Amino acid sequence: MSKIKTLVIVCFVFVSEVALSNELIVSAAASLTDVFRDLIKSYEKIYPQSNIVLNLGGSGALLQQIYKGAPVDVYASANMVLVKQAITRGALSRNNVKVFASNKLVLVAPKNQRGLRVKQLSDLKKEEVERVAVSNYGVPVGKYTIDFLKNNAYWEFISPKIINTNNVRQSLAYVLRGEVDAGFVYSTDAATVANRIELIEVIPTIEKIVYPIGIVESTKNKNDANQFMNFVLSPEGKKILLQHGFLDPD
Repeated sequence: MSKIKTLVIVCFVFVSEVALSNELIVSAAASLTDVFRDLIKSYEKIYPQSNIVLNLGGSGALLQQIYKGAPVDVYASANMVLVKQAITRGALSRNNVKVFASNKLVLVAPKNQRGLRVKQLSDLKKEEVERVAVSNYGVPVGKYTIDFLKNNAYWEFISPKIINTNNVRQSLAYVLRGEVDAGFVYSTDAATVANRIELIEVIPTIEKIVYPIGIVESTKNKNDANQFMNFVLSPEGKKILLQHGFLDPD
């Protein structure tokens, strides 16, 4: 059985207690949930003495935890803008940040829509389409989505219909339960439930969707953090990323 621990940090006191056990805490964007669990499984086979805690959430929320002093060792984001901010604030070192993958934004809809009301992106403007799942702007997937909608004359039609979510997995859950008519998620998340949703369209985002990973400046486990980051960037790590549908960043 895997010894991977998945952690949701809800307060600074809790994460401080976790850190006392010399675990390597890896904070990763929600869209990396499945692939990072597999990366950690493979990593722990190579380094059986390793002890990794996987902390998942929205990239912005995870970064706020780091700013507040949570003893995170490795940070993997779905957005380069947030990482650049973290470098400016001294939370990450520019020399210890690498881009390891890229992704695509897609529009998806519930599998059993009545008459499949959403068949293409432009259908979101129709009156009968009432609810669209879009993550908050502070979350990378939300920023990619909202920037696209605003720059392509969709915002005024869709904004009143938006059901805000905290991360991509929450948007996907709303679609799966049929609580929205459509939702914007990453292609890798959509692929995890491909037989339960309709893939409507790939969205041409303004910015390329990339995933940077970096070592947190305050880490007390720099060698282990560097070793894990190098594994993610290694041929074996890239193979696992490709298996999950992530794209080469180049």
